[in-house]
Amino acid sequence: MSDDEPFSDEMAGTLVNIILRLKAMKETAAYLNAGRRFSSLKLEDLNMKWVKIFKQLVEQRRSPSEMGDLIAEYELRKIKPPMHLVQQEQEAFNT
Repeated sequence: MSDDEPFSDEMAGTLVNIILRLKAMKETAAYLNAGRRFSSLKLEDLNMKWVKIFKQLVEQRRSPSEMGDLIAEYELRKIKPPMHLVQQEQEAFNT
């Protein structure tokens, strides 16, 4: 591929995924360096906090600063955020 050839859709998608993954890694590192403030929460309490912050995100149409830290905590625990608990809010946010 020469410098003036456009990226294929597949390559562009791969690059976007790499960039997003790097951003997530930086955010997780920043959360760790700041002291991992949600590490002591039991999973049930972490999930309740997630629901509260997600609802704020939908109401305010902007991401509360805590959202990145919560996502990082789920990432460090190697579990996914409980999107099933905010399904209605997610649908409202997408409309």
